[in-house]
Amino acid sequence: MKPNIFAHATKELSQDAFFAWLLEWADYRNQDFDHELHEVAKDFIRFLLDKEDYAITNVEVLKQWQNMDITVTVNNEYFIVIEDKTNTGEHSGQLERYAKIVKSHDKSKNLEPVFIYLKTGNESQYTQQYVKSQGFKPIDRKSVLDVLRRKNVDIKNSIFTDFVAYMNVLEQSTNAFQTLQNITTDWKAAEGFYMLQETKISDAG
Repeated sequence: MKPNIFAHATKELSQDAFFAWLLEWADYRNQDFDHELHEVAKDFIRFLLDKEDYAITNVEVLKQWQNMDITVTVNNEYFIVIEDKTNTGEHSGQLERYAKIVKSHDKSKNLEPVFIYLKTGNESQYTQQYVKSQGFKPIDRKSVLDVLRRKNVDIKNSIFTDFVAYMNVLEQSTNAFQTLQNITTDWKAAEGFYMLQETKISDAG
């Protein structure tokens, strides 16, 4: 693998910066700078909203508003909250706290809230069920890759292509658990093995 900035910038703040940067590209004012990147950014927002044909014009992105990783106002209609994780998990009742703030704050209370728990590290089904119980939609690495790959062949931006390449490496490592050596030498492969077992055990917890 060629040198990749995201292999070094592995902290959640670095990932926050990437997604905030990508989401900004969806605003109509940025379409002439890089049309392909603008289109994939809009695809990503439609994916978050679960609205395939939704027309997107105005996008405002903030980091750390009320301590939330990323917030996105779309067309002055939707207010997306993204709790962005790499290898850590939810803590301190943050999901419940963020939902209460969004529903009562003057900036967001008149917009339709959309709560996203975006995890590019591996996550147990047990944790995903908890996230759903808090009103957040869990989104995993594979789902993110599926969206970003749609127009990847047309995008030359090195920030974008480096991020996709790094996510591909994590996905491949997680799925490399077919041999014992991989499981004992690569913790991602070990996680992939346990994730597989979780699908085969009822009430795995």
